[in-house]
Amino acid sequence: MNLVQIEERRRAARFECEGQAAVLALKTGVRFQGKIQDLSIQGCLLKADKTHNLSVYELVEITFNVNQEPFRVRAHVRVIRECGSIGFQFELPSERTTRRLESLVDELAVAAANKPPGAKPEPRT
Repeated sequence: MNLVQIEERRRAARFECEGQAAVLALKTGVRFQGKIQDLSIQGCLLKADKTHNLSVYELVEITFNVNQEPFRVRAHVRVIRECGSIGFQFELPSERTTRRLESLVDELAVAAANKPPGAKPEPRT
C-alpha cells in the first residue's frame, strides 16, 4: 500500500491509501463504486469508477474498506474534479467511528513515515 502524506493546507493530515468504496447519494439515490485515494479523520478523496450526477454539498453515505477495516460514514461532497475524483468531508461521525478513523489514520501515518520516497504500493494480505 502506498502511504504518503498529501502535502496540502488542511486541518487534518491526509494520507494516500487504497481501498474500495461505494457511494449512495441520499437525496437522489444515485449509487456508484470507486476507490479511496487518500484519507484523513475529516474526509477522503475518491476516484469514481463511472460518471455520476453529484453536486457540491450533496449529502452521501460512503461505505469503504481501507487496510481491511470497513467503515460507513455520511459525508458532504466538497469538490468534484474533472479527472473523476471527488473530495468528501465526513459529517460528524459517531465517537466509535471517530476513534476507529483516528486509529486507521495513525496506522497510515506510521506506514508513511517508514516508506522510502517513491516506493511502490504493497498488497496487504
